[in-house]
Amino acid sequence: ESSTLRPEVLVMHGRRILTEAEQGKVPNNTASQGPYRTAIESFNRAIALAPHHPRAAPQAAFFIGRALRQSGKTTAARDQFTTAATRHYDTPEGILSGLEAAEVMLDLDQPEAAQQSLVQTIRRAGPPAQYANRWVSLDELRERIEAINTRLLAAHRYDLAVQLCFALPPMLPEDRALQLRAIAHEQWAQHLAHQAEQTPAGERGALRSRSRRHFRQAGVDCARLARLHYTQRRYPNDLWQSGRNFARGRDFQSAITLLRAYLDSEADNQRPLVMVTLGQALLS
Repeated sequence: ESSTLRPEVLVMHGRRILTEAEQGKVPNNTASQGPYRTAIESFNRAIALAPHHPRAAPQAAFFIGRALRQSGKTTAARDQFTTAATRHYDTPEGILSGLEAAEVMLDLDQPEAAQQSLVQTIRRAGPPAQYANRWVSLDELRERIEAINTRLLAAHRYDLAVQLCFALPPMLPEDRALQLRAIAHEQWAQHLAHQAEQTPAGERGALRSRSRRHFRQAGVDCARLARLHYTQRRYPNDLWQSGRNFARGRDFQSAITLLRAYLDSEADNQRPLVMVTLGQALLS
């Protein structure tokens, strides 16, 4: 009882129970909350014994949130992860808590809060060269960030996805962040174009205008991407994506410039389609 290691032992004890529950060694359903309650009690005792312990306290706070999430108590898990991310922001557990908070917020249909939590998490994680986290590798963190971005797009929150892309570097390479932003603008434009087809004729003009604006922005982003990839194999495809989006956005002069640049390259994968699109742009 008097050991200075007791807080860490309590955390380890709770983690063992939680791991067994997650691996299906105990029933994982609403009617069987015993293992999760036992794990949370162990974590809470660790915090009560050493609320400022540099290792035990952040770990206990995070794993309480994990236990709540795994047991289906989503709202309580969100609150716990948010508290842990704020209180232990400069620890590996605090960074992971912010990431899990964003995922849980999306589960609760709270995309604005999710995006804000993720942006804060990215800032706290720091540059990749200095990143070190025993709980989540850099590759996994990047994958989960992109998964949240994908969920924002699926929820038609293109505005939040675009804002998120500005916060991604240097956690994600600049060209990947730019590519994700172009994708967001393109999907936003497609969504608006589809909406325009479903609305009365008198209201279509504004939606189509907004759609074309986002197509043009996607064209701008893809053109920037092409400059970054000038010496890479992806360069011609960036030119094609840029020219096509400019054409759909009715900026035909920019489309002509980018499509001709594609034809000047040695790529031929999309050459017939590029020539058709160029001809339509010239005709327009």
